[in-house]
This record gives sequence, structure tokens and C-alpha cells, in this order.
Amino acid sequence: MVKLETNAANGVDGQNASCNWASGCNDGSAGTNGAAGGNGGNASAGGRGGDSPATTMRIGQVDGTFTVVGGGGDGSKGGDGGNGGNGGNGGKGGNGSSSGAYSRNGYDGGNGGKGGNGGNGANGGDGGNGNVINITYESLSPGSQFIPYPIAGNPGDGGNSGIGGGGGLAGAGGSPGGANGTPADSGNGATAGNKGTNTGQLPQINIQQG
Repeated sequence: MVKLETNAANGVDGQNASCNWASGCNDGSAGTNGAAGGNGGNASAGGRGGDSPATTMRIGQVDGTFTVVGGGGDGSKGGDGGNGGNGGNGGKGGNGSSSGAYSRNGYDGGNGGKGGNGGNGANGGDGGNGNVINITYESLSPGSQFIPYPIAGNPGDGGNSGIGGGGGLAGAGGSPGGANGTPADSGNGATAGNKGTNTGQLPQINIQQG
């Protein structure tokens, strides 16, 4: 699974106040809060390894070493969880203004948005099973041999957990006297996937002269 990180929107800066001796003051506004980051997606489980097919072979005279290898496929790795998105930063508060008898203090900055949580990693797939391999040969030359080599299908590894997104920064308060916003917490990490549960069964290799 591809890890995607989408950052949340930042807060909007506040409007500045305006004051003059003739008409008084027009109020400004505080910065808005940053949006929370989106959570990372959970991953898909790994697939089970394929079973090997049943095989029958007939061989004439064998000269040298004949190695018979068989087994099921390995399970695939579980997908990785997606990372949480970063929270948006708070908007800056609007500045105050003064003119003669009129004045407005600065406005507060917006709070940062919380980071999104990471997604869970998925479990790995089980190993596939081996099947029966029947080999019949007519004759062996001197010093020749069959070597059976059964292989077990291994379970796949679990996927990695997604990382939590970073919390948004606080917006600065407007001047004079505006309070800064509050920074947000980062998102939480998630759970990693487990390795596949079962190893595949070994194939049965039967070798006989006939």
C-alpha cells in the first residue's frame, strides 16, 4: 500500500481593525483554527501462498545427481498502514488599531489542528502447501542418485504501522495584546500487522523404480 500524507488546511488570518477620529473603529477578527489532519488508511492483508500442483514424472536412465525440489509458495507481506496527515496551522490574529480616543487591541490567533492518526498495518499471508510428487525411473547409472528436497511455504511478514501526523502550529496573536493560539497534538501511531500464522505443509516426494 502506498503511504499518502495529506496536510490539512491552515486557518485563515484574521482581519485587522481600523480606527480613525471621524468614524470610530471597525472591528478586526481572530485567526481561525487549523483543520485536523486526516487519518491514514488501514492496509490490506497479504495473500496466501499458492499450493504446488500434484506432479507425476517418468524418467528413463538417470546419469548423475537428480535433485527433486517442490513446495508451496510463500505468503505475501501485509500492506503498510497509511500515515496520518499533518494538522493545519492556526491563522494569525488581526492587529488592533488606534486613533485619538478610539482604539482596538489585537485579536487572538487560531489554534492548530490535531494531526491525523496512522493506519494499521495488515497481517501477512500464510504459506502455501506442497503437493504429491511421484517420480518413476527405469534405471540408475553407477554413482547416480535422487535427492528429494521438499520446501515449506513460509508465512509473509506483517505490514508496518502508519505514523501519526504532526500537530498544527499555533497562530500568533495580533498586536497589541492578542493572545497566541494553542498548538495541537500529533496523531497517534497505529498497530503493525502480524506475521502470517501458518507455514505450508511439506510436499510428499515419492521416488521408485518401475
